[in-house]
Amino acid sequence: MLSTPRFSDPLKKPRGGVGHEKEKIIALVARTIRRWRIETASDRDPEAEDDARVIAATGYVLVQMKVAKLPNSRIERFLQTLVRDTLGEVRTSARKELNPAPLTV
Repeated sequence: MLSTPRFSDPLKKPRGGVGHEKEKIIALVARTIRRWRIETASDRDPEAEDDARVIAATGYVLVQMKVAKLPNSRIERFLQTLVRDTLGEVRTSARKELNPAPLTV
């Protein structure tokens, strides 16, 4: 006999355990994205949870790229694309004020 999964409703967020920790990380990343969009006067949608989920899931992709021994330049391009597509381009006036640190792999 098959046992019923602990969380039978896939839309219901789990409490405690790994699922809870993942949700905390996603919430933290979403807050950071929203703050970035406010500070850079981005015209993107202020709701950032979906973008935060994409960023949080990227760790697995990076591991696979490293295991496949892809060149660092290809990984760097992937990360730059991810950041640009989730955060958006920085306007010229905001870029002068921010001085972002270079992204390292």
